[in-house]
Amino acid sequence: MNGSTDRTMSAEDDVEVVVALDHLQLVQRLLARHEVPCEVPDELTDADLGLALLRLSPGSAKRLVTALSVPQGHPGHHAWVSGRSGERPVTVDDVLVSLRSTFERRYAGWVPTLGKNRLVGSVNGGGGSVSHGGGPAPTAANRPARWRHGTAGEGVTVGVLDTALYAHPELAGGYLGASSTDVLADSSAADATLPFAAGHATFVTGIVLDQAPRATVRVRAVLKSGGDATSWDVAKAIVSLGRTGIQVLNLSLVCYTEDNKPPLVLSTAVDRLPPDVLVIACAGNHGDPVLALADDEHRRPSWPAALDDVVAVGSAPPGSVPGRYEPSAFTPLDAEWIDVLTVGEQVVSTYFTGKGAGATGEPTSFHGWAQWGGTSFSAALLTGKVAARASIDRTSARAAYAALRPAPPTSPLSLPDDGPYLPPFLPS
Repeated sequence: MNGSTDRTMSAEDDVEVVVALDHLQLVQRLLARHEVPCEVPDELTDADLGLALLRLSPGSAKRLVTALSVPQGHPGHHAWVSGRSGERPVTVDDVLVSLRSTFERRYAGWVPTLGKNRLVGSVNGGGGSVSHGGGPAPTAANRPARWRHGTAGEGVTVGVLDTALYAHPELAGGYLGASSTDVLADSSAADATLPFAAGHATFVTGIVLDQAPRATVRVRAVLKSGGDATSWDVAKAIVSLGRTGIQVLNLSLVCYTEDNKPPLVLSTAVDRLPPDVLVIACAGNHGDPVLALADDEHRRPSWPAALDDVVAVGSAPPGSVPGRYEPSAFTPLDAEWIDVLTVGEQVVSTYFTGKGAGATGEPTSFHGWAQWGGTSFSAALLTGKVAARASIDRTSARAAYAALRPAPPTSPLSLPDDGPYLPPFLPS
C-alpha cells in the first residue's frame, strides 16, 4: 500500500477534472479558445450528482497548461512552471492550478466548481489499494454459535456500497443486488486466489445482518475485487443507492486529500442524498503505529467519514466497556472528526469460500467465515445497531442513532484527563 491520495498517473493517462454541470459550459468555452477538445459524453455527466467528468488527453492537458499563464507570486505558480517544463507529465494539479488562476483573474477571485477524480478504497490490511491502508489481515474462522438471532431490523433497508458480495447461505433472504455484478456466485468452485478485499462486502453485510437479522441490505458493487474505485464512480453510486428507499447507508471506504479538505465529488454526493438517509462511514485504519507516518498523518481526516453530515466510526478492542476503553491501535488518535467508537477487532462474519491472499505471504484457505479487524467493521456494527433500533422503536434511522449514541466521556479512565480526544464508546 502506498501513501498516495490520488491515482498514480503515467504519461499515457488522461487527466480527469470534475466540473459542476452549472459551470461546464464556462470551462468548455475556455478550453475551446485554446483549441483543446472539450466534448463531454453523456455517460460522463450525472444530472442527479450535478457534476461532469472532463477528460483531457496528455497532449491536450499540456497544451492547456502551456497556454494559460499563472502569474509569479500566485500559490500555484511553481506547479504550473514545473508542469510546462517538459520534465514530467502534466498532472491534474497543473491543470487545476491553470484553470483556477485564469478564472480568478477574469472574475475577481471567483472560480467555477472544479475538483479531482480521486482514488477511493476499502481500508483493511490486504485491501491493498488505498492510501495508508493499515489494519490486520483476515484469518479463517468458524461460524459463531449465535448468529442472526431475533427479528430486529424488520422494515428497515440498509445500503452497503462496497465490493461485490459473494452469495452465502447464512445471508440468504437478507440482501438485494441491482445487477449480476453486485452479487457473485459462491466462490468455492474457483481455483483462483482472491485478494482479501474481495470478501469485504460479504463480511460487512454479515455484520449488519447479524445485528439486524430482518433488515434488507441493498448491495451495490462499486469497489473492484482489490478494493478500489474512483471517487466519480463512488459518488454516482452514493446518489443512486441513496434514492432506492434506504434508511441507512454504510460506507466502509475511504480516501484522503493532500490539503485535508473534503473531496468535491464525495461531499456533493452526500449533500444530494434525501435528508432522512443516515450515512455511517469508517474512520480509516491509518492510526496504526506500524505505519511509518508523522503524527499529523496518523490522525488526518478520511473522507467521506469526516464530512459534517456523516457519522464517522472508529474501532475499540473487544472487552471495552463504557468508562474504561481506548481506541484500537489502527484508529486515528486524537481525531476530533471521529464521532463514536465501537468494537472493530476480532470480528467474525461471513466471507467467501476459497483461497485469499494479501500483497505478500502465502494464501489462506477460507470456508465461508473469517475473523477480521478494522474501522470498516466497527462502522458496519453501528449500521446494524441503528437498523435494529430503528425497527424496534419504529423511528427514523437518525432518531435511532441519537438514542444509541452515548454522551462523550468527561473523565476517561483509560487516558489522562489532559490526554487526546476520545470519542464516546458504544458497546457491541
